Amino acid sequence: NVLLDMVSTDTARIIGNYLDTDVMLWGKYMHIWVSVNIRSPLQCMMLISHVKESIKFFLQYEKLPKICYFCCRFGYGDQDCEEHLSNLAAIKDHLP
Repeated sequence: NVLLDMVSTDTARIIGNYLDTDVMLWGKYMHIWVSVNIRSPLQCMMLISHVKESIKFFLQYEKLPKICYFCCRFGYGDQDCEEHLSNLAAIKDHLP
């Protein structure tokens, strides 16, 4: 449990402001409640060093407003992202 406490509080500090941790693990998932600044891009992966090894965690978010996973901004999805659409158009222009 010491490792879990360290992971949850360290993770929360990196992502946002720590609110709470679910003491039960759900399979390979641990629920950590944080408040995040939705004006900044979200992190999708992080490394936490413990003793002699680094542990890679992939982050998933729940109960968020609509999000673009291409540019990591809120308020619209991938299909409405100008940056994503311009990149797709550039790729299509270079295809035979």
